[in-house]
Amino acid sequence: MAATPAVAASKAYDSEFVARQIGKEAGTIETCWRYLRSFGLSGLPPNRGFDPIRYVERNHPFAPHAIHPLIAHVAYGQRLGYDPAGTVWGCAGFAGPNERIDAALPLRLGAHAHVYHSELAPEIAARLSRLPPDSVIFVTAPDDTATGGGHVLQAIERHIPRATIVRVPNRGRDIWPFMMLLREGAFHDLDVVLKVHTKTSANLQPAPIAGAAWRRRMLFELMGSGPALRAIIERFAQAPDVGLIGPAGLRLPSYLLSEREALGANASTMDLLARRAGISTVAADFFAGSMFWVRPRAFEPLLKLDLSAADFPAEQGQTDATLQHALERLFVAAARCCGFRVEDTLDRAPTDGASLGEAAVTLPEYLVFGDQAVLQRA
Repeated sequence: MAATPAVAASKAYDSEFVARQIGKEAGTIETCWRYLRSFGLSGLPPNRGFDPIRYVERNHPFAPHAIHPLIAHVAYGQRLGYDPAGTVWGCAGFAGPNERIDAALPLRLGAHAHVYHSELAPEIAARLSRLPPDSVIFVTAPDDTATGGGHVLQAIERHIPRATIVRVPNRGRDIWPFMMLLREGAFHDLDVVLKVHTKTSANLQPAPIAGAAWRRRMLFELMGSGPALRAIIERFAQAPDVGLIGPAGLRLPSYLLSEREALGANASTMDLLARRAGISTVAADFFAGSMFWVRPRAFEPLLKLDLSAADFPAEQGQTDATLQHALERLFVAAARCCGFRVEDTLDRAPTDGASLGEAAVTLPEYLVFGDQAVLQRA
């Protein structure tokens, strides 16, 4: 990659910070080259104040499709005064006193977390701790002992004690459990529901940081801090026609993936499901990873599918072309079919960390270190 030496010499490239992400020796051209090649949905940052994905959203660099944004920044973005877009703040760890939402919110809130990986239960619990105490929380977990179901249940009971736990077949990953709760009316008395899960995407490279950063980006954007959470909920309250809000960095198609790449091998299944659900218009527009805030009424068309666990394939590590992958790409279309608008989180997070206290971290820090970000500054 011809631009590698210029990027490696740039002040925008923190070789130590990058080396800690990808497990390679700091200060070498090869490490920089590997970093630039790893650009994808994880959006691994080159320093603590630069977010590649938000950089594209804010600046719209006129670089070739899918070139690493840091190359564009070094080549001309710095001279043009482009925003590094990394000084977006949230909080690491469990919610502190300065984050607690004591005043009543205008909507009844709920959350669904699908916990497949027990070791990630604390991370999910830390995000859920930002919800008001009267929020309704459902946690689904696989009932298959081969997946370590017992350990998962113990982790949930320990870290998310106020959750209602529902055991589910290990089918459809996080999509079927959510659809099951929707079908059974679990969200009937709720105005807005958060959907999250313990996504790892172990197939992404460099592993394991790429999958972790993808998950953390969604969690951060949807509930990175008390103020960010309140901003999203107040948006729903002020705009009754907004039915779905998802993480801006994972909305596809985008600079990252073309429409053809974003749809993958799912177009024909999407069309079939859309016809069954009465969804007349299906466009390539979805949130990769299927984490979002939604009004349950926005997904009513999907109930017409009358799905069951048996409709989903047995888990074999599939990366595309399954029923769950097709449904992921239909959520936005379903909301629009009901007359709702779909928005993202681009301008919902605080840009000043001072008000968040000692637990404040930038988005790039959280992507790399998660809830240990504050400790990693030492």
